[in-house]
Amino acid sequence: MDELEWRRVDAATTAEARDVAVDELIELVGAIDSIVTAQALADSRYFVATCGQRFDATSAETVLNTMIAAYRLQYILSGARHPNFAGALASMTTDAQQRRIHAALAALAPPPMLNAA
Repeated sequence: MDELEWRRVDAATTAEARDVAVDELIELVGAIDSIVTAQALADSRYFVATCGQRFDATSAETVLNTMIAAYRLQYILSGARHPNFAGALASMTTDAQQRRIHAALAALAPPPMLNAA
């Protein structure tokens, strides 16, 4: 139902308004990222302080970075990468707009892990 409404609104949207909407989507992703980053910082500090194990600065930073990556995946990337959402968004945006969106999302994705084997 949401996609049907989204397509109805999109049909009446000008190219200029759609470009503004892409900017606003990127701003929204940035705002959500700020929120999840702040929450990950608070949660990682709490975890490090209460888990019953001592952490050096490097280990505490690893906990923080792991939580940031997990929260970004949970609250931003999993939805943005969902095939239905991604397909609908792609069908309503230009290649240039899609590149802008992908660049904004790529900045949030953790680097790929190397296989140590």
